[in-house]
Amino acid sequence: MCALKVSELAKDLRSLADSVEHRLWVASPYIGSWKAVRKILGSAWQKVDVRLLTDKDSGILAQDTFEQFAAHRPVRSLEGLHAKLYIVDDSVLITSANLTETAFTRRHEVGLVLKGQRARGLVAVYGGLWDLAAEVDVKEFSFTKPRSGNNVDEAHRGGKLPKLYDLPAAPVAAPKDAGAFADYPHFLEVYRRFADDYLFCGAPDRPAQPLYLETDKLLNFLFHEDDDKPSRGYTEKRHRDLSDSKRINEIRKYRVRYRRSGLKGGNHSATAKLVHQYLALAKVKQLNKSEVETVAKHLNCFGNRLALSRFLKGNDLDTIRKSWSDLIHGSGEVKFRMNNCSSALFGFGKSAIQETLGYYDPAKYPLRNANTNAGLRFLGYNVK
Repeated sequence: MCALKVSELAKDLRSLADSVEHRLWVASPYIGSWKAVRKILGSAWQKVDVRLLTDKDSGILAQDTFEQFAAHRPVRSLEGLHAKLYIVDDSVLITSANLTETAFTRRHEVGLVLKGQRARGLVAVYGGLWDLAAEVDVKEFSFTKPRSGNNVDEAHRGGKLPKLYDLPAAPVAAPKDAGAFADYPHFLEVYRRFADDYLFCGAPDRPAQPLYLETDKLLNFLFHEDDDKPSRGYTEKRHRDLSDSKRINEIRKYRVRYRRSGLKGGNHSATAKLVHQYLALAKVKQLNKSEVETVAKHLNCFGNRLALSRFLKGNDLDTIRKSWSDLIHGSGEVKFRMNNCSSALFGFGKSAIQETLGYYDPAKYPLRNANTNAGLRFLGYNVK
């Protein structure tokens, strides 16, 4: 545990944020403009697990900063939030300072960095507040209008508070982002919630296979097999606004209909077993062309022969081996491994990558494609 000197608050927070490896979680009722926030937090955090918790009715909310955070995970709002917490990996800064330029440059704020058991307690507190909060759609509420230029900040006596400290320099360049997979950590969180709700509605129909493979079949049923095909209208539309009880009722209703249909579609267990066998660490780096084709043929997205042919002819064997190995067994955030795989392999897009992960480790990763997203939105879950 160490106290921060008042004059070094922004500098020490930036130093923490620049070394982030796993997560940066922020709780602050006031959110200032991105020009200042990027100096306070740097840019390394954009590559990790990101959370922003605020109070949408607090009065000081900058749209540009919200959009930066929301690109990674939907922001959450908790009425009456007054806590200011900055969690970087396993360190926690508890402070009086809002995430604004005024707080860090014109006010005498203090802060304390906690580590170890004390930090874990505050991480748990943050998690509890996060669970209480509601997701905020950035497009659905009014932000603070800038008073001058593009800056949104706390009022400070009509601009008369003197400047006490400087912010750190802006980061030299933004890091590579997660591209099309920036929302993946949020998707995993939503899918886990869906799976929990699914079990709340009854025991698994295929208890011998991983749960995520079974839930995928229900989502496919909503899109392809049910007489009404209710999720098809949600390939582009936003999610339905359903209460928790209504969502549970909908899942229960369609599980009954799926059972009555005869649980169409079989199961994915054989494909999962095959993919896991071929992409095991000792095997994936030795795959031959025939084995690569076998794996690809078992992915739903390559039911189109032309798409399969484009993938097989458009990539050399070594690149496929390395890309699949890094995707499955590499280090670092999964969303970046996914983006790297997408960039390296021609014709191996979002669905192929997410199916590959889902079949290799179905206890951890769901199968995901357009049907998945549409089904979740139909059931009231907010996914992109």
